[in-house]
Amino acid sequence: MFFAIYVLNKKKIAIAGDVLKLGDVIEVDGKEFIIEKPTQKGKRLKASPRDGIGPSYNFGDSEADVQPYTKKGHSYCNRSYYINSKKISRNTFSRLNWGCKGKKSKR
Repeated sequence: MFFAIYVLNKKKIAIAGDVLKLGDVIEVDGKEFIIEKPTQKGKRLKASPRDGIGPSYNFGDSEADVQPYTKKGHSYCNRSYYINSKKISRNTFSRLNWGCKGKKSKR
């Protein structure tokens, strides 16, 4: 799976590993997603395709505190690394939010 945070119109949209915020635009496997308010109860964020084609993904526990680059972040990345998915999923966006690279949370 390929994650890319990119620059649009010379404005940095999101930096890899930063906690995602409403309005951020990210690119996952060549498809652009915009981060929005979730529609599912108990979720923190929603990633919707920017072109409106395809599914939206509600992700992140509304009760959990995202702490990338800490022991808690490394633990989360290690657990979620083994959720094997060949396609874009909720886990994809949660791992991006936690700054996961492999089994560690890195900048």
